Amino acid sequence: MIDLKFSYNWNHKLDCTAFTTIRLYNPQKHVKGNQVNIFLNDTPKGPGKIFDVVVFLLENLNSFTSYLDTGYSVDQTKSIFRKIYPKVDFSLTRLALILVVKDPAEAKQKVEQKELFV
Repeated sequence: MIDLKFSYNWNHKLDCTAFTTIRLYNPQKHVKGNQVNIFLNDTPKGPGKIFDVVVFLLENLNSFTSYLDTGYSVDQTKSIFRKIYPKVDFSLTRLALILVVKDPAEAKQKVEQKELFV
């Protein structure tokens, strides 16, 4: 099982049943089906599973991904990554957009929305 650590709850995504995270791509860790333990700082947020992975270069980041993942624009998100990883050559280094789905047992604790489309 992989520890998926966050120092900041970007766009409040860790409060959702499913969320994305952008990481420097690690083909050994970022594999569809891998189980993860989700942490915000040192606080456990529950178990989850990598549902899907898309590999891309920072130059190909789009507004859907940047706003949904971080809550910031493409340019702001690129700037954030360059500040976090100042020595990384993003023209060569691939990133992974990882879709994580929390454990269904954990998700059931959420209040169900009834009559969603009435």
